[in-house]
Amino acid sequence: MKRTKTPDSFIRLPHQLLPPGFPDPDFHTVESDSLLRFYVVILEHLFGANWFIEHQYHKQSHPAFQQWKLCRELAARQGGIQLPSDRPMLPQLTTLLLDTLILSLVSHSDLQTFSLGTLANYGDANVQRRIHGVKLRPQSFLDLMTEFAYAAWHLSKGHSVTAFERDGLADLRADSPEFPLPFIADCKRIRPDTSSKRFHKIIGKANKQIKAHGTPCYGIVLIDVASQITEPPRPPVIELPSDMGQPWPIPTAIEGISCEVARQLVSDNSSVSGAILIWDEHLIHGSSVLYMPSSNVIWRPGVNPNLRIAVVTLLRRSLVVRHKQPIVPLPDNDAKFAITQTAAFRIFGGI
Repeated sequence: MKRTKTPDSFIRLPHQLLPPGFPDPDFHTVESDSLLRFYVVILEHLFGANWFIEHQYHKQSHPAFQQWKLCRELAARQGGIQLPSDRPMLPQLTTLLLDTLILSLVSHSDLQTFSLGTLANYGDANVQRRIHGVKLRPQSFLDLMTEFAYAAWHLSKGHSVTAFERDGLADLRADSPEFPLPFIADCKRIRPDTSSKRFHKIIGKANKQIKAHGTPCYGIVLIDVASQITEPPRPPVIELPSDMGQPWPIPTAIEGISCEVARQLVSDNSSVSGAILIWDEHLIHGSSVLYMPSSNVIWRPGVNPNLRIAVVTLLRRSLVVRHKQPIVPLPDNDAKFAITQTAAFRIFGGI
């Protein structure tokens, strides 16, 4: 039998989006059109508006250019999305949502009023030179966003963050009134072609940089290992699972990396209290009910029981690998220092 292509259905982004949450989406909403325009403003402030317009062919692979282009395309469509052909765009949108909040926090912008801050608020003049020196290189920009993500997580918790740019020092320090010592962290992003031997060098270097600060601290090496996940994404589900509150399994690749990292944290590298491995998972849940994590309530549409809702979610997950014999052990509760971030939006009409 000849197979026929499923025709596209045209939907629009909801007028209001669920903003990114730390760690769960908060069901306060933000205007989708305003948020997309605001992210364009943030990017153009960071790179300069002309950078996005001139010589575009040479910038197609840059993540910031891709996000800027996506925002512009959606604005031109008035938020319109063609499904199923635009389905690959949905995970990009959740990443864009999370990056919007991250850059808003580190630049001290206000996502509620859409008032722009400046990255000059992040670190001193040396840090600013480092940012502007690496931001134009695609991989270096992703490295920078890994550092920004951990800084933003601390800022969202009310912790103070100090960024560093001096040879031999780690990337940042975070101070919290909950703990007697600061967290000093060095942040790395693993490339797709990185071998397992690389972790030995990363942790050894971080150990020296944390030690060089010369102050008692919780030493952290934060490693973004998302590029190492080769497993297919989780398939969409018909109904949201009843065990949404239960822990998701750790991807096989992450389990292997954690074992390699643990081998580096037995007796050597004792200035590193522990490593935090982070990665992203994109989920698309199609459902006739709406799960509200902030209130643990299942909401059923009363007017149209056949209304289908898609919740598109980005989970930025983490796994803590503790040193066996550190100079300073990490606090007992991983949630107090290990990054967990979520961005989500819902679409009515299904996927």
